[in-house]
Amino acid sequence: MNVFQKINDLGKFLNQSEKWSKNIVISLLIFVYIPIFSINASHHIEDKLLSSGSKQYFLCAYHMLRHGIYSMSYGDSPDVRPSSYRPPGYSTFLAACLSIIPDFQGITLKDIVKRDERGKKIIDSKENSGFMKIKSCEAFLYLIVSLLCMWMTLKITKKPYAAILVLVWVGLHPKMSSSLNQLHSEILQSFLVTMFSVSMYYIIEKRNIFLFAVSGLLLGCLTLTRATWYYFWIPALLFFIYLLWYSAEERKKIISGSIIFFVCFTVIAGGWMIRNYLQFERALISERGGVALDIRMNKNMMTWKEYKASFFFWSKNKYLSRTLLKKYFEPEDYRRHDRSNPDSFYQTARTRRHELNKFNTPQVADKLQLNEAINKLVQHPFRNILVTLPITLRGIQKFGHNNTGILMIFITCIALFDAIKNKKRHTIAFLSPALLIFAFNCFLTHNIPRFNLPYIPIFIVSSFIGLEVIIKWYKKKFSNKRGLV
Repeated sequence: MNVFQKINDLGKFLNQSEKWSKNIVISLLIFVYIPIFSINASHHIEDKLLSSGSKQYFLCAYHMLRHGIYSMSYGDSPDVRPSSYRPPGYSTFLAACLSIIPDFQGITLKDIVKRDERGKKIIDSKENSGFMKIKSCEAFLYLIVSLLCMWMTLKITKKPYAAILVLVWVGLHPKMSSSLNQLHSEILQSFLVTMFSVSMYYIIEKRNIFLFAVSGLLLGCLTLTRATWYYFWIPALLFFIYLLWYSAEERKKIISGSIIFFVCFTVIAGGWMIRNYLQFERALISERGGVALDIRMNKNMMTWKEYKASFFFWSKNKYLSRTLLKKYFEPEDYRRHDRSNPDSFYQTARTRRHELNKFNTPQVADKLQLNEAINKLVQHPFRNILVTLPITLRGIQKFGHNNTGILMIFITCIALFDAIKNKKRHTIAFLSPALLIFAFNCFLTHNIPRFNLPYIPIFIVSSFIGLEVIIKWYKKKFSNKRGLV
């Protein structure tokens, strides 16, 4: 038997669902995949100083646990100033970790807060081994994400080989694995997104009222982890209307479930917004929306030369971003793309925020800047659409190689188009949450690659769904040609 025959036989075996018994699958997961996953995760987890974002998350978690106040203050007392700068979802997860990890029992901020050589306050994670255990908790969530993606790939495609490849690709993805070391919200968000997508899938299959409630709670938790998810209530409403249209026989159950969904979502997200209204007289998720949208609107105003240079400047390929950029463009053509420059698109929005903060509270300043940014969008809608192309290419840098990311987007579009065309409501329910928020990031944010990291697992699943669509189309076309002959 030659090598090609062996490969062909292996392919046939991987493609036959009936040969994959539950015991075989469980054994492979326990004795092969989980050990490999654990080794890979351990390789990426190490001691390092917390970044500015992770410090803020940790400070909020500490004050939530110790003083019952959501605050980013370095002060350690019950009268610290409350905050609404970041949504509280990830800090709540950290607070839960602090409460159960023995290393954090009885600590004060003085135990881990120091000053670096510049006098800046830092949180030294090396002073407490509990930080490593938090990262291990995130690794467990990441493991669940990979297993759920494997399961959903098998459910949708009915192809064991696709499920295995998705399991490995998701679980060992280098950028996802690296994010375990950051103590940012991406891993938690990826877990919640995957759970929410699975729950929406099973709403179609089971029509269970309990699943509507779980989905609403998960959307609320997502909103408090990344504020952009607040706007998903609009697609969710449209999706439930779509279900009503095609499932008239279960109209009462869908209406009741939809009401429960929005009640649960409102309890989670609305409760936080009420807190902010009582504290700051503005019902908001976080006070960063204004500056974030303003950064994007500033980028929309780039010149034609800056637009062309952006494809090179934001490229992951060093030959494009360094050699060819400097060869074909002058420094002034990409100067404003560099966020470290005082006149950059990024710093211009930050400067405007500081100006507004001088005469207003942070919450009011954010609202004023948000209104200014919306006015810019209304005045230049076509610029926003045009700039979305390089912004999208920027946002998929962590998907893999540049061409890999573009190919994943293309195949995902095929999968979604096929699902809509053939009324595959299960597939639409599973894919649409992550894909719509990804589109939101591309159209209305400056789309930092880290923003889209949580959606990589869903894109990997959708790529294999789309690949199956392409294979079926090719086989059908090939068989038709043979029939004609």
